[in-house]
Amino acid sequence: MSQSQIRDFYNTQNVLITGGTGFLGKVLIERLLRTTNTAQIFVLIRTKKGKNAQTRLYDMLDSLYYNKVKTENPNFKSRVSAIEGDCVSDNLGLSLQDREKLVTKVNVVFHVAATVHLNENIKTAYKINIGGTENLLKLCQKMKNLKSVIHVSTAFSNCHLDTIDEVFYTYPLGYDEVKILLQDLTPNQAEKLSEKMLEGWPNSYAFTKALTEAMIASEAKNLPIGVFRPAIVTSTYKDPIENWSDSYGGPNSILAGAGLGFLRLFPCDTRSYMEAVPVDLTIAALIAIAWDVYKKDKTEIPVYNYVSSIDNPITYYEFFHLNTIHFPYYPLTKAKWAPKFRTMKKSLSYHVLAIFYHHIPALILDFFQVVRFQRPEMLSRIRKVHALFDLFSFYSEKGWKYSNKNVKLLWERMNESDRKLYNFDISSVQWTYYLRYYYKGLRVYLFEDDLSNLAEAKKKMRRFEFLHNLMLFGIYFLGMNLIWVIFSRIYSP
Repeated sequence: MSQSQIRDFYNTQNVLITGGTGFLGKVLIERLLRTTNTAQIFVLIRTKKGKNAQTRLYDMLDSLYYNKVKTENPNFKSRVSAIEGDCVSDNLGLSLQDREKLVTKVNVVFHVAATVHLNENIKTAYKINIGGTENLLKLCQKMKNLKSVIHVSTAFSNCHLDTIDEVFYTYPLGYDEVKILLQDLTPNQAEKLSEKMLEGWPNSYAFTKALTEAMIASEAKNLPIGVFRPAIVTSTYKDPIENWSDSYGGPNSILAGAGLGFLRLFPCDTRSYMEAVPVDLTIAALIAIAWDVYKKDKTEIPVYNYVSSIDNPITYYEFFHLNTIHFPYYPLTKAKWAPKFRTMKKSLSYHVLAIFYHHIPALILDFFQVVRFQRPEMLSRIRKVHALFDLFSFYSEKGWKYSNKNVKLLWERMNESDRKLYNFDISSVQWTYYLRYYYKGLRVYLFEDDLSNLAEAKKKMRRFEFLHNLMLFGIYFLGMNLIWVIFSRIYSP
């Protein structure tokens, strides 16, 4: 087998990662540690909840996701350094010593940090997504040995369009104009203005991601930079653990709510493609793209759309159906009711069923909570879920036509060794196999619900099933009696 060109590229190189403690970031760090010979990985981390950067980094490196690299190289932590800082701060909040270290040593930069809250306040979203990227690019401009910078965007940054190619787009409002509009406004004032500002975009996340791309196209022409647009990033496919995820992002929050028993409906066009991409394949593509950007000529900034609908499509119905059929095999210990879940397009039927499936059961459960002198919470939880549905439905009820020429050309340029080490070929994913244990992975890794509790959870679920069927019998019995009473009065002499 030929030698890996990508491993050679990373050999003895120093890498800077922002957003390293997030879902994508921790997968990226693990993959680099295990498959490359990087000299040092610098992770920009801010103090959070009383924990400093070093403590947060070590907490992450001690997690089970790093067990494989720990087994292969017990001293792996020596190749990772925490850098105290924050993308939204001037000069990234770096000390002079750290700043000089990064400027002198860093060869490759992965900018993964972003706010991923769809309904984030527009001023906050701008500050983190655009301002944070701008601050990082200023540092990159000063780096003396820089070979490649990859900005992680999203396949939905231009979701106001129907066709999304691997190009930069222009927008009615420039990123600099938005900055001027927002700079003197309070968050509340900015939020009132956002409805007009976001015209065409469904939320502040997609809007600010689009403007970030425009800023990069304008301000980073002299950098060896590329833009990576992954779609809906889901649990790992195989590497290093099957079906691992610690994120409630994407479909995981829907499956979690369904598995707990309080979420029974999800609005989507069941025939639309979901654009799911497993996180291990996504990170393999990201690592390869940094090499590709270094090898390319620097006449234009390349964009990479990483989606599944072109080469290996899966619909929303298929994704959720293949998950829900496994609910009975891996019930959650913390489930509140028997999971019954279906997908359907928003319509009058959907809204009527939402009342019967979500709001009325929530009221009943809250009633029993009050009777037991406990705090009612289900109705407020259901309202929050429906607010999220309003945000998600834009994506789940619309389809896009993508191009991914740059991703395919990259795959063609990779040799056999690289394709094995960094397989991001989405057509290699067998969805039926992947989704067979997807929900089990959520149970074990996201809910941290040990499989030793499975027998107890199944016993509890049998009780819920009995109560559910009893309730249905009661509803049907009352309904039939009501119909009989109405008709007997209509036709009585």
